[in-house]
Amino acid sequence: MGDRSHLGAFHIRFPFGKTLTVNVFRQRINQLFQGGGDIWRAIAKHSLWAIAQHSLWEIAIAR
Repeated sequence: MGDRSHLGAFHIRFPFGKTLTVNVFRQRINQLFQGGGDIWRAIAKHSLWAIAQHSLWEIAIAR
């Protein structure tokens, strides 16, 4: 998964060969979630509602 570099910082090696330190990786993820938190929440709500509707529709048809 990862290995220790000469600097002693732990690195994550991605399949496409790019290497990021865990700290930088965490910062990027945090920025993504801070910037798009509302978007992700909206998507999650919409997805859950769509799944709920679909399930109710299937139950209604089945009976």
